[in-house]
Amino acid sequence: MARDRVTVVGNGVIGSLTALMLAREGFDVVLSGPPDRHGSASLAAGAMLNVYGEIDGRLDEYGRRKLAIGLDGIKAWRELLPADVFVADRTEVYLKLYHTDHERAAFEAIARAAGQTESVERWIQKPWTLPLENEPAIDTRAMFAWLGAELEAAGVGYWRNATGGKTVYCTGAFPNEVTPRCLPVFYGIGTAMHIEGAAIELPLRTVVRTPNRGNTCGVHVVPRHDGIYVGAGSYVSRTPQYGPRLETIKYLTDCLLSDFKCDIWRATVQPLVGFRPMSLDGKPMLGPLKDDPNVYVATGTKRDGLTYAPVVAQDIVAWAKGEKRSGVFDGWEPDRKPISHGYLDHSDVYINNRIAAMAEHGRKIGYETCLEELVAAEKKARAEFNLPGGFGLHPEIVGIFQ
Repeated sequence: MARDRVTVVGNGVIGSLTALMLAREGFDVVLSGPPDRHGSASLAAGAMLNVYGEIDGRLDEYGRRKLAIGLDGIKAWRELLPADVFVADRTEVYLKLYHTDHERAAFEAIARAAGQTESVERWIQKPWTLPLENEPAIDTRAMFAWLGAELEAAGVGYWRNATGGKTVYCTGAFPNEVTPRCLPVFYGIGTAMHIEGAAIELPLRTVVRTPNRGNTCGVHVVPRHDGIYVGAGSYVSRTPQYGPRLETIKYLTDCLLSDFKCDIWRATVQPLVGFRPMSLDGKPMLGPLKDDPNVYVATGTKRDGLTYAPVVAQDIVAWAKGEKRSGVFDGWEPDRKPISHGYLDHSDVYINNRIAAMAEHGRKIGYETCLEELVAAEKKARAEFNLPGGFGLHPEIVGIFQ
């Protein structure tokens, strides 16, 4: 009896894991994508399986939903991956002495979400660390080596271009060319460094990071089998930018030297650039198309793609088998109408993020200037994408309309 064919377009972490889980369910799976995964968000990532560390100041309904999906993702990854793929078992979030109000709010929100509010109440004027025992990290190169071996063992065919049967698009920041019916997707460009030969004091098998800073994932140091990972800067672009921003490399280096006990005199560095997919409204795009239920699109996951991957793959398997989906991604359909940014006063959210981001780079910007930026950007966005009046852009999207 012939097996049902599923074509998975995109061989990043979501596409590769989906192909593997479909093959294990008995589907005839073909996987396509560039062999070198150039620009892959997964390969360039610090690969922190994090949920609490990504909270950026307030835990609204969307944030709580992300948190639940992330916790399920971490649990699934621990069951899927061999132990030697993990490079860290836990995370410590630190708040430096001279921090912005934005960073302090994010730190306190992390503590509340993680059930450690009593620690915040004991805050005194010195750097303080918040332990997160359920936030590990993995070596993505080891993960892809494991995935490659498992895919081969499962008999998954690999083609540069493939078609046939049901189709899953896991194309990250590159889906506009193949799924024009969906919301636009932009390039959330992350810049980080892989450093070898540095002497740095870190707790054993622990990620050490700041809270989010001005729409980036903060500074984080991740141990690796052959060095350390330091990241990450972030900005959003309409087009891919393959070279790292020099100002980000300098900023990360300065943070490493000021915030950690380390010696980088003879260290070597490899800059890393990856493209995180970000939708027009900043929400994930996950589910089958309304007018073509044989096509499933998985993108727009921003910095959460690696953590979400097992949950997304499970949802795709249910869809491919014709079973009832869990509903965990309801409302995030890829061909939906854009969702307005949900904070009560999203202008203050953007302004606080912008001021904090500039302060991290030693620059100042005023409240009125930030407000003018936002008003002008939203006017351009409404005209270009026919958005309703009063539509609020996600703070990270504003930059592409400036």
